[in-house]
Amino acid sequence: VERFTLRIAVDPPQRTGFTGEMPAIPGALSVPRPQDRRKHPALLSIEARPGGGLLTEGGPEAIGREIMLQIPTLAGVVIVGLPGRRGRVVIGQDHLMEQVLGKIYRISAGSFFQVNASQTPILLQKALAFAQPRLHETVLDGYSGVGLFSLFLADKAAQVTAIESQPSAIADARASASFNRASNITIVEGLLERVIPQLAASRQRFNVAIVDPPRAGCHPRALQEIKAMGPHTFVYISCDPATLARDLNLFCTDGYHLDMVQPVDMFPNTAHIETVSLVTRR
Repeated sequence: VERFTLRIAVDPPQRTGFTGEMPAIPGALSVPRPQDRRKHPALLSIEARPGGGLLTEGGPEAIGREIMLQIPTLAGVVIVGLPGRRGRVVIGQDHLMEQVLGKIYRISAGSFFQVNASQTPILLQKALAFAQPRLHETVLDGYSGVGLFSLFLADKAAQVTAIESQPSAIADARASASFNRASNITIVEGLLERVIPQLAASRQRFNVAIVDPPRAGCHPRALQEIKAMGPHTFVYISCDPATLARDLNLFCTDGYHLDMVQPVDMFPNTAHIETVSLVTRR
């Protein structure tokens, strides 16, 4: 893959008036330098789409072995059929162990995790600085994934309820909670917009709520139910400014106000931006 990318990139810049190389700011690139790749193991997941096929002499194992030879830092090659599902391991292992600010995370091929290793701690620290739960308080972590925020929130709060719908991410979150001895995290499987009404019906309340939805944003019912629970602090991590604006417009009524929006450049040299927003009740 890398060889093909390099070959494609050799000529076109000169044809479009490329002015020369610009020095990169250290730490600004999301992809490790070649000499650092031994420190950054990775998984390669091959997505199987309906109607498509991959024919190889010797089966998937043959192509897996060849890929591992070409990219020695790969921990494994996995064929993923459905997003969020554990795929078929062609060679190697189906997960990585990642460390962020001292916490250990298990990340499977089908689970989402931030790809920019140098910026993830910054995103995490800003979200925690906005949330600031007290030791006696309860926290909701919606769209919790593998538990990136939950593990740190558990150190600062009495109880954390993490809600996630992807099976592989749920399994990873439970494993990560066990690795880090975070016994005050309750992981609930299901869609946020379905689980939240059930928790509300059982009179569950949260002092702090944090959500990190996909690009499509939060489900309106989930936002309404979270607001009805009356958290004094609501932290929204977003990767799409358009859906962020839509959702905050819905949430910021009835005494809730947007206090701050902090951009975090998780994807340098692209138009994409991650944001952390702080909403409080007054």
